[in-house]
Amino acid sequence: VSSVVSTNRYVMKLTWSKVKGATGYEIVRSEQELGGYEKIATIKNASTLTYNDKTVSSGKVYYYKIQAYVKNENVTGYSGYTAATIGKTVNKTHINSVSSADATTLKVTWEKVSGATGYVIKRSDKKDGNYKTVAKINSGKKNTYMDSSGITTNKKYYYKIESLIEYNGVTGRSGNSGAVWGKTIARSSINYVVSTGSNILEVSWSKVKGASAYQIKRCDSKKGSFKTIATVDSNIFSYEDRTVSAGKTYYYKIQVV
Repeated sequence: VSSVVSTNRYVMKLTWSKVKGATGYEIVRSEQELGGYEKIATIKNASTLTYNDKTVSSGKVYYYKIQAYVKNENVTGYSGYTAATIGKTVNKTHINSVSSADATTLKVTWEKVSGATGYVIKRSDKKDGNYKTVAKINSGKKNTYMDSSGITTNKKYYYKIESLIEYNGVTGRSGNSGAVWGKTIARSSINYVVSTGSNILEVSWSKVKGASAYQIKRCDSKKGSFKTIATVDSNIFSYEDRTVSAGKTYYYKIQVV
């Protein structure tokens, strides 16, 4: 057996070398290396050197053996089975969310899959369109990707993710998750910050199309860590900050959500 590789979570693809003079091949499978093998297929065409086992379960280990046979009139001869070759299927993931990180970046998060060794992130601008790979994540422990490659503000993008498993020297695949879409939102700009009292600062910002809310963030230094002090509805474009101290400088940012 040359290789046993998962092409999706319910299919294991076997490939093997051609045996000169063979009439065909028999394939057996077990969930244990040393016993319990049962015949799952007879390949009657000697030129066929691949087989897709579509009777596997997701996330399980399987062992395969193959033997060639020669049929001559009423007599059939067998080569004897190869050594066992192991393969493992991998579960699909599902996408938790696709959200706007900024005007040109989408944050994609997904469910980690037990046993996965990586993920392939795919994107399309149509739900049923052609999905192209935008990233390969070489770790099964990661479940977040920031996509800023060619993203246009306020445009919908659809994502699918495929789990990968490196097993016995080959890469297996789960097949794609369902599609989930997201779109970036334009940034707002602050119109003004004015003092309307000794302990009050009023912040005003510009309206952003498609916004569902605005978060007001504040810090006492320009390059410091900004913390959210309030969240307001999308039809509100100003906020009175009544938690400031007289004579102190404050910096503000508006996050569109």
